[in-house]
Amino acid sequence: MKHARLSLRCLRLAIVGIASSIVFPLGACAAGPSQADAHSGCRFEPPASWNFTVIRWSGPCSADGVADGRGVLRGYADGRVAETFFGELRRGYLSIGVIETESGYIAGKFVEGRLFQDQERRDVIAAFEIAAKAAQQMSEMYWRNGNTTSSGYYARKARGFREQMD
Repeated sequence: MKHARLSLRCLRLAIVGIASSIVFPLGACAAGPSQADAHSGCRFEPPASWNFTVIRWSGPCSADGVADGRGVLRGYADGRVAETFFGELRRGYLSIGVIETESGYIAGKFVEGRLFQDQERRDVIAAFEIAAKAAQQMSEMYWRNGNTTSSGYYARKARGFREQMD
């Protein structure tokens, strides 16, 4: 795994630094999410297939500024939403959920921003359940803020994800 190789390399560098009495900043080796939401500053790693210049995260952000939990990640092209991820991010990385594209859904568990290839049916079902919860969470947030149009849009998305499991 990419992160395991990076951690091993950092450990070796730290040992060399300690052995030679050189101060070594371990934080420099910490692999972390590469992008940040322009509004919240919350950091995340988008799906590997995305090359959008504007990506927004709507969901929880940890104390250290990393997207962590259930929410919605939107990729914009030409000023409009082109693709959307509904689901969970763990420490800034896609964990499980659904990417909605113009041609359909990509659903399941994710590893390093890519759909895990050996999915079981229960993983896909769980992804749609989590996507429905993320969409419902967005609907409720917009409702609380008085935006009934967006609230209704995300409520319909939540229903649509639930219907995918029927």
